[in-house]
Amino acid sequence: MSNNIYQIPKTVLGEREDLIIRSVLEHMLEEFEIAASILEEMLRIYLKQIIIRATCLWKKQQLGGLERESHHEVVSLGSLVIL
Repeated sequence: MSNNIYQIPKTVLGEREDLIIRSVLEHMLEEFEIAASILEEMLRIYLKQIIIRATCLWKKQQLGGLERESHHEVVSLGSLVIL
């Protein structure tokens, strides 16, 4: 495991999550090949899917114990790094 010297939130993808993210990335590449008039919007939607999935997974992995405690509150997740 590498050092996280800048304390950037990161998560490790399981096999299922890896397949889902790879699928979304493949769809994004297909959109570039099609070059439709709605390319920008489609890419934005795919990117949102990746961000939402990564955020939920990070939250489950990193904050699972904190959710049980009512005194803790998460203000900001910052940027995520997907490994």
